[in-house]
Amino acid sequence: MGKSADLVVMLLAIWRRGAVHVPLFTAFAWPAIELRLTASDAKAVITDADQRVKIQETTAAVVVAGAEASQPDLALTPLLARQQPGIASEAVGGDGALVLIFTSGTTGAPKGVPVPLRALAAFRQYIELGLDVSEEDVFWNAADPGWAYGLYYGILGPMAAGRRNLLLRPGFSPELSFKVLEAFSVTNFAAAPTVYRTMRAKTGAGTGPFHLRCASSAGEPLTPEVISWAREVLGVPVRDHYGQTEHGMMIINAWHDDVRTELRPGSMGRPLPGWSLRGPQGQRRRTGRAGGTGSGCRQRGRKPHDVV
Repeated sequence: MGKSADLVVMLLAIWRRGAVHVPLFTAFAWPAIELRLTASDAKAVITDADQRVKIQETTAAVVVAGAEASQPDLALTPLLARQQPGIASEAVGGDGALVLIFTSGTTGAPKGVPVPLRALAAFRQYIELGLDVSEEDVFWNAADPGWAYGLYYGILGPMAAGRRNLLLRPGFSPELSFKVLEAFSVTNFAAAPTVYRTMRAKTGAGTGPFHLRCASSAGEPLTPEVISWAREVLGVPVRDHYGQTEHGMMIINAWHDDVRTELRPGSMGRPLPGWSLRGPQGQRRRTGRAGGTGSGCRQRGRKPHDVV
């Protein structure tokens, strides 16, 4: 499902039922969808009408949102219309799974990562300390909820922190992104570096005024040129953050006053409070060079911030 009210309603229904959500990115073709349905042993697939054609042979029940459904599919709207309120939610405990999200598969076959309920503490912490999303903010996380950053910090984190997030239904374009920032007076913006780079290439499409007090990025390193451009055009620099599907955000250039440090282009920042990061002990560390890779590790423990 794409970004929509139906998506949020379905996620809340899944979690209140005590069931597990398996994200499916809307750009997936059938092989990627089939892998996730099979590996997770999914019992139902909820899909937007325009995505239904991608779903081929499956034993899972198929529920279609936004249109009538042909047998044996089920249509979402009449299902909701005859549902009675007052059904109690299931308690799953801190170790109960909310999500089974699959990695992108850049280093092998995609692997399922169970996200427990206790991970909400870490998601909220990043929303409050890393992004500094306040009650007064108009927050827009432009990432897709089919992947970790959009799901963790565009839906789960804001819900846990009691904050709102804009969900933009149309596909991405730099021109539209500028219009959203202007029309909704967005004050807190988070997006992938690719979004900022594309907007920079179309700077003339943004006339302002802009109202940003925070701009953040995650997914890949930011260049100094993008940071400088954002400061000049958007009115604020972009602060880079680092995390992975398996554990969420863990190294940040924080926006919150209590943990904010001087922004150094090229630096991913400092550990999010609650994380302990260090180099491997008893091993010769491989020092990275500019544009290359190094080595490191994180200290794990059974704490609320651990996703796995």
